[in-house]
Amino acid sequence: MLISARQGLINDRTALVNRTRAFLLERGFVLPLGIAALQNRLPELLDDGANSLTLVTRTLIRELQAQIRSQTEKIGEIDAIVNRKIDLTLY
Repeated sequence: MLISARQGLINDRTALVNRTRAFLLERGFVLPLGIAALQNRLPELLDDGANSLTLVTRTLIRELQAQIRSQTEKIGEIDAIVNRKIDLTLY
């Protein structure tokens, strides 16, 4: 059950990342593949007041960023539970 829930969260997070990348691509910003690349590049992109992103666009992207962060935290929580269960079975 935990593994299935974890996989669902990963799928949801991947969809959010892809949606964010596509949203930015439509506005002329190409980001490398991968969650880490997106997370590293987004703050710089959102804080750059000189680029063409509007306030509404920045707000929407920040919301997507928060959802990605939330999914990542939930995945980490499940990983911790699974690891504790594995540790208990080893003893």
